Amino acid sequence: MYTATRLSWCLLSPEIRLLILECIFPKNGHVETIVDRGFPKASSLATVSREWRYFFEKQTFRRLAITSSDIPEFSRAVSGENSVRLNYISRLRYYIRLAQYTECLLDKPESAANIAWNNQAFTRAMVILLNALSSWDGTRGGLMLEITAYSPSDQIFHPLQLDIRDDYPLRFEEDLEKCPNYSEYYKKKAEIMGSEAIRRPAVVRDKMAQRLRGTPLELRPWLVEREERFGNPTRSLAKVPIVRGLILRRSLLRGISGKALAKLFRESFVALGSFRLERWEGRTKEDDVAFLTDLQLHLMPNLPAGVQTFSLMQMGSLPGHRYRPTHAVLGPLSDLMAASCHRFANFCPPLELHAKTFLRQLALGGKQRGSRLKCLSLRANSLQPSTSQQSVTWLLTAASRAASKLPRLRVMELWNSGDGFGYLFRYTQEACRATITWRSIGQNFDLEPQVIQVWSKVSRTRVLIVDASPFTEDEVGLEGFNYETILGHLSLRRLAFDPITEAQLVVMTRP
Repeated sequence: MYTATRLSWCLLSPEIRLLILECIFPKNGHVETIVDRGFPKASSLATVSREWRYFFEKQTFRRLAITSSDIPEFSRAVSGENSVRLNYISRLRYYIRLAQYTECLLDKPESAANIAWNNQAFTRAMVILLNALSSWDGTRGGLMLEITAYSPSDQIFHPLQLDIRDDYPLRFEEDLEKCPNYSEYYKKKAEIMGSEAIRRPAVVRDKMAQRLRGTPLELRPWLVEREERFGNPTRSLAKVPIVRGLILRRSLLRGISGKALAKLFRESFVALGSFRLERWEGRTKEDDVAFLTDLQLHLMPNLPAGVQTFSLMQMGSLPGHRYRPTHAVLGPLSDLMAASCHRFANFCPPLELHAKTFLRQLALGGKQRGSRLKCLSLRANSLQPSTSQQSVTWLLTAASRAASKLPRLRVMELWNSGDGFGYLFRYTQEACRATITWRSIGQNFDLEPQVIQVWSKVSRTRVLIVDASPFTEDEVGLEGFNYETILGHLSLRRLAFDPITEAQLVVMTRP
């Protein structure tokens, strides 16, 4: 910047300079900007002065989506004196590229060599990322990390799996505002590519689905060896207290093994505050039993003590999978969730959980003096038109018995919805009053006196307010009540659903 120009710039007040920079940034920060104002890229503008560098780097580093092939460059960009850039990152999406395969292998199980290659790629990618993030100085910031991994070949041979495509429009929450027509993208891609996928015989599609799901990723110890004092080799990962939240979305189809996650929790994610895990139901009962074992033996025991929020979501089986989990799997999962929820302040078990079993186990566990649970979101499949008034009353009284064992409870929300029906029960508790909210449409079930009576015991000396009313015509809308309609009425909506996951599910459930 020339001296005269620099002087003129410095004469402006800091507020005016900030407004000018904010006018420039939208051109550089969003690739979809159409109007060309003739500005260089933000990376070039950052070299103008220290003030400009601080502003533009703070904006451009705020949300990053990188691949494992980008990670060496990313490491250099945040190393040494540039480690201050880590303070600017609030969201980091990390895509790890796995081994490619040819069409002749698309319906074949992964070979041992292929599994080993993927595990090595995963381990190297994670080690380099963790080493880069460990240079954070801790002065400010903290980020949400999302990890996903799949083969570039997956998007070639599975065109209907839209969320693993390079042009997928939803990576960060802000993308929902920039891509209001996501449903049109979903329909267009499905129409264009669906025909290619369905031409294959059913038996081939089944085996393709198995290949797509792959094998859960493992960390290879010999790749993370590090010498410690006395020359004893240790296999430890770098600590990254900068990571405050972790998301594993459904696009991570194969998942990460329980042992690998346990190691990451113990050694790296030591300051983790929230964990959202999304997974597809297993291809077989053995898959689900293995996941449950991992959850019980590795994942839950090794979650850092500082984790306040835990959400587990299980999606239905992928196309080509005929297995459906039974009570033999969902029952023990409900028991485990009931035993584990007390260590978290905010808890959302899987939507497919047996709500009655979960609540029964909570009540049977007795008063939990050390329970940290404040907010509980629970989708109850028994809240539907085909059930009986007696069953609904039993569920709501069981919920009161469970709530009475939770000394720090502030909000408990039970709900369910679908085409033409919706039910919402919410109990909120404040210092001097408690409120019961009961909303319904479809088969109208009453909030019977005995339900109010048992919940009044939970509220104890607080004033209990009861608000029981059906959803109104304005709330239902012209399209009728459906899965999506109830979401805006959930107090714990963001505990139950991440914004991107919600957008995906809403589109999938639309006719």
